[in-house]
Amino acid sequence: MTSHASTAGAGTGKSIVKILGGGREVGRSCVFLRVQDKSILLDCGLHPGKRNLARLPHLDFLRENPPDAVVITHYHIDHIGALPYLSTATGFDGPIYMTKPTKDLGELVISDFLRLNGSEVPFSEEDVTRCLNAATIMETGQTVQVLDGLDLRLLYAGHTLGAVMVQVIAHGYVVLYTGDITTFPERLIDTLCVSGATPQPDLLIMESTYAGSIREYSRRSNERLLLKEVSNTLEAGGKVLIPAFAVGRTLEIVAILTSYSRRCNLSFPIHVSSPLARAAMKAMLEQDPSWFAEGVQEHVLRELIELQERIPLSQRSRVDDSEYQMVLIAAPAMLNAGFSREVFQKWRSDERNLVALPGFGYSDGSKGTESGYRCRIRNYSLSAHADAMGLFQLVRKLRPKKVVLVHGEDRPIESLEKLLKSDLGIRVKSPRTGDRVSLSRFENHVRCPDSLWELNHDRRESTELAERALLAFQKETDVFADKGSSGGVKQSFSPGSLPGRPSFRVFFE
Repeated sequence: MTSHASTAGAGTGKSIVKILGGGREVGRSCVFLRVQDKSILLDCGLHPGKRNLARLPHLDFLRENPPDAVVITHYHIDHIGALPYLSTATGFDGPIYMTKPTKDLGELVISDFLRLNGSEVPFSEEDVTRCLNAATIMETGQTVQVLDGLDLRLLYAGHTLGAVMVQVIAHGYVVLYTGDITTFPERLIDTLCVSGATPQPDLLIMESTYAGSIREYSRRSNERLLLKEVSNTLEAGGKVLIPAFAVGRTLEIVAILTSYSRRCNLSFPIHVSSPLARAAMKAMLEQDPSWFAEGVQEHVLRELIELQERIPLSQRSRVDDSEYQMVLIAAPAMLNAGFSREVFQKWRSDERNLVALPGFGYSDGSKGTESGYRCRIRNYSLSAHADAMGLFQLVRKLRPKKVVLVHGEDRPIESLEKLLKSDLGIRVKSPRTGDRVSLSRFENHVRCPDSLWELNHDRRESTELAERALLAFQKETDVFADKGSSGGVKQSFSPGSLPGRPSFRVFFE
C-alpha cells in the first residue's frame, strides 16, 4: 500500500480536479481527478432536470485526458446514468469499479430511464449491458491497486444500498470523494463509516445537496410524525399518497409502514405504482445482508421479502374509488409528472386525503386551499442526504487540508464554504461545472466560460441566514465546537465509538 505523503505539489503542475458535472448543481455528478501522471473519473451521471444532450456531463474533456479508471459510487441516475455513453464518447476502455448493489440496481435505473427518455440520450440498452458487464465488483474496506502509484479504497457511505465513498491514493496524495452520504441511520441503511479512511486527507471532495439546511426533527421523529398522520388519515376515511423513487426509497417507506403496522397490530392496504418498484425491492432484498443496517434483523428482511411479493400494483379502480382507504407509494418522487402527479390531481380536492412528501427540502403545502387543492400536503424530511450539521461534523472529524464542494446549488454551497473557512480554517473551493481546480495552487482556479452567465447571488444574506440557524442549533444541542479566546477551536463533542460498522455515527435525536 502506498504510504501517505503529500507529494502532489512537488513538480505537479498537472495535478487538478476538473468538474465535468455536479459543480454548483445537483445532477450529472462527474469529477476528474489527476495527481501527477495518475487520473481517475469519479461518477458519471445524467442531469434529471435537463433535456437532451444538456443532461450529459462534459465528457469531451476525456478524449484528450483519458482516466486510468472509473469509480461509480451508487446507482442513482445522477451518478451512473452517463456511464454507458463514456466509451462511445471518449473511447475509454479501462477498468470500471462499483459495488454489486450498484451494478444490479443501476441496470434497472438506467433501463427505466431509457424507456422514458431514450430519444434524448445517445446510447442504447446494448451500451448499458456492455458497460455494466465490464464492471469490476468491489467491497467496502477493500483496497485495489489500479496501477503502480494509484490505489482505491471504498468506504461505506450510507445514503442507499451499495453506496460508497472513494479514497484515492495517488503517489501518496490522499483524496476522499464522498459521493452522496448519510450522517444518520435510516430504517434499512446505516450511517456512513469513515473508520477506514486515512486521517487528515490532503483533499476532501464532498457533496453539498442540503448544505444550507438543518432538519427540524430527527429521523425517528419524522418517521413518527408520518405514521401518526397516515393513521389519522386512514381512520378519517382518507387516502395517502407518498411520492417516492421507485428504486430504493419505496422499500424504505414500506419498511417504515410495515414495522408500524406490526407493532400497533394495524392492517391497511399498501400499494406501489409500478413493476419497477417491485423489481427494485426484489433486487435489493437479494443483496448481501451486510449492506443493510446492523439493527436490521434477518427476520425483518425475510418479512420484507415475503411482503414485497404480495404488495399489489396500483389499480385505477382503487385509485378512483373515493371510499377505498389505501396508502399508495408512487413515482416520480418530485410529483411533477407521471403517475404520482395523475393521482395527486384526482385526490387533491378531498380534505380527508394526505400527500406525504418524504423528500427533504419540499415546502409545506398546509395552505393548499388557497392554491386550488384541499388535501393536506406535508413534508417529513426523510431524505438520505446529510444536512449542514452532518456535513460540518464530517469535515471536523476528518480534518482535511483542502475541501472541494460539489453536488449542491449556489446559496447552500456558499453558506457551507464560508462556515468551513471561518470556523475550521480550512481552504475550500466550490467550482462550477466546467471549472478546473489546481491542487498545487489551490487558492486560484480556472473558471469555465460557460459559468460566467450565472447570477451573482447575495452571498452575505444567504450565509448569515445559515449561520444564525447553526448557532441556534448549537445552543440547543451543544454539538459544535466552542471558539476559544485565541480564535482556535475547542472540541465540545466527540461521536461515540460503537462496536461494529460503522464506528463514526452522528445522531441528532
